[in-house]
Amino acid sequence: MKINLRHVFLFTWLSLSLATGVSAEPWNMHVIDNTSRGADGIKLADVNGDHLLDITTGWEEGGQIRLYIQPARSLVKQPWPAVTVGKVKSPEDAFFADVNADGKLDIVSCCEGNQQSLFVHLCPFGPAQLLKSSDWETQAIVDSQKKTRWMFGQAAQLDEDLSWELLCGSKDPHGQIGWYDPVAENPADANWYPIGPAGWIMTLDQVDIDLDGDLDIFYSDRKGPRRGCWCRINPGDRTDPANWLEIAIGGQGKEVMFLTTTDANHDGLIDFVCPVKNGEFEIYWNVPSQSKALKTPTFKSVSLHYPEKVGTAKCARLVDVDLDHQLDLIATCEHAEKKHGVYWLSGFKLENAACQISEPVFHEISGTEQGIKYDLIEMIDLDADGDLDLLTCEERDNLGVIWYENPTR
Repeated sequence: MKINLRHVFLFTWLSLSLATGVSAEPWNMHVIDNTSRGADGIKLADVNGDHLLDITTGWEEGGQIRLYIQPARSLVKQPWPAVTVGKVKSPEDAFFADVNADGKLDIVSCCEGNQQSLFVHLCPFGPAQLLKSSDWETQAIVDSQKKTRWMFGQAAQLDEDLSWELLCGSKDPHGQIGWYDPVAENPADANWYPIGPAGWIMTLDQVDIDLDGDLDIFYSDRKGPRRGCWCRINPGDRTDPANWLEIAIGGQGKEVMFLTTTDANHDGLIDFVCPVKNGEFEIYWNVPSQSKALKTPTFKSVSLHYPEKVGTAKCARLVDVDLDHQLDLIATCEHAEKKHGVYWLSGFKLENAACQISEPVFHEISGTEQGIKYDLIEMIDLDADGDLDLLTCEERDNLGVIWYENPTR
């Protein structure tokens, strides 16, 4: 009897997929909003106190900053309730922060292009006004205007008071990272405190890298002489972050993209993963110190090549996609015309001692028929079925703010 090896392969692959719960088809896509143009980034926070994470997004070509309120689980696959909190030009990022110390989360937008300003969008007083656009108030931070092309921001705690600061990064000309300290009575008069120069900031955030109980800063810089991923270690004495010790995480001299945190080898230390434009994902291992007295973190890099027929990776996260208690790599891409723009890789073993990665298995999420330029990834169980769904946005095919339903069972 003649054996068709292709049929044997397909039967084995389908059997494995059914046994593990891994789908062989693209994930179902659900649209949160596609009514404007150029959705550029997603940031999460619980705005209305219902213990569900809401979204803010800047629409770059549409010139809108929008808020999306996560609905009840039974309605989460439909477009979400939304409000335009402000209209600005060339928004590149938007994030949540209580800028006037009134206990409510406002929204801050970062604009590049010719706008080159930061704006605060002040949340109205009561929940009944939350979805009324006319009740939101937009103010420009005066000092930020025409200062630089603002690219990324995040609420932070950097000085001695208990209020939030605005940690912001930009790109050339005059690229830099630093922070604004809003004045509660008039957030538009916030003062700027520079931390250091930059070429094109992709990521800027805080996490406790050295596990000493305070928040350090990490960032990825895509262009210029300081290309790479960096961190600044908080000494815990409330000194100016410009004086914190700066440490190279990895990717120096390379065009790095979004930098995300992980614990790649389950040792309790903060590791990082970052796509690089040369065609690789890089995982930066936080190497345990052999000396209890030496607490300065050091990192070692390991690379994983992009699979075939995919776009250029922009964001990556290491999470357990298929509930097998092993980390998988999930990625979004740009330049994905007729290619896979969102996908995940499974089956690789992260070898801590030798820093080696075995060959992964490719799984599609978006397919190749739509989607060109995707952005940040958030992994969250939106349909409450026990697995992590993928929340992102797409700005060239105008898919908008979307989420993909994880089919794992």
